[in-house]
Amino acid sequence: MREWFRWESHAILELLPRIPSELSVDCLITGPVLAAGGSVAEKLGRPYLTVCTAPPLNEDIGLPPPFTSWNYADSSLARIRNRIEYVGWRWFSRPTREVINRYRKRCGLRRLARLEDAYSPFTQITQLLPQFDF
Repeated sequence: MREWFRWESHAILELLPRIPSELSVDCLITGPVLAAGGSVAEKLGRPYLTVCTAPPLNEDIGLPPPFTSWNYADSSLARIRNRIEYVGWRWFSRPTREVINRYRKRCGLRRLARLEDAYSPFTQITQLLPQFDF
């Protein structure tokens, strides 16, 4: 799975830059899991927004990561548990970030410390069921 995300990001970074100029695209819509789209938009000087079709992956140690089955808890132990899992997520996503950061360096863009840094600074849209809205 880690390798697939890395490969998919590489493909997006190599193929996507050609499409907006051919189709006269004014804005890109990106997703949070394959975070390479935002880097392409930045390189092309186009605005972009991030649309989450699943619970958002924004890190918040006060919330259980969306890829776990943990219940919400407002305690120090829960925040420690969440922080540890987000460290695991950063380890899992490291190969993807490395591919994106090599591309960003070639394009003169700032380095991403986390995948979350690739999400749109303009607009992030998500839809949550009440059970996930803590």
